[in-house]
Amino acid sequence: MKGISHRLLVDAMFGKLGRFLRLLGIDTLIADSAWSDTQLLAQARATNRVLITRDLAFYQRTEKFTLENTPPPHELGLYLADQDLETNLTNIFTHFGISPENYLWNLPIHNNPNNDSGNISNPNIPFLSRCTACNAQVKEISHDDAQTHVPEGTINRHQRYWQCLNSKCGKVYWRGSHWNDIHAMLVRVASLYVQKQKKS
Repeated sequence: MKGISHRLLVDAMFGKLGRFLRLLGIDTLIADSAWSDTQLLAQARATNRVLITRDLAFYQRTEKFTLENTPPPHELGLYLADQDLETNLTNIFTHFGISPENYLWNLPIHNNPNNDSGNISNPNIPFLSRCTACNAQVKEISHDDAQTHVPEGTINRHQRYWQCLNSKCGKVYWRGSHWNDIHAMLVRVASLYVQKQKKS
């Protein structure tokens, strides 16, 4: 799958954006709100991450740096002026020249919203490949293994589960009804991306 290959670091004001990027499987670190600009800059350089910020003055400080150790070479900073999630996702995909369609999958959105047996349109896209809480990778676990981690009502409604591989986190995920909303938003982002490409 052609996706965003660079690792990302979003400043604390973009926490929701960071969690959504993780949900898409994009390696994303969310800055601690206590970090100073100097610490944030140092973290981005030390971990070879593109630093996404809404602070224009801070972004201008990043312009003299380039991530040389992460192919392809890339400017250290990326400035996003908006707080709207869909706008920011569209701008990120546009910036990296990656279509959001690469992250779309099929969902059973018309019949039973709790039916999680639908096939994924792109076999290279898992349900989820990173934990939204800690950024660690996740793996699919059996229905039996999930029983001790999820509410009884949930275990009776869903068959497929994924668990964070970070032993200090271990969060368990399943494809709930909210997944349809996520998919619908990605469809809108893909449409916005196409519109921006036509204008450029």
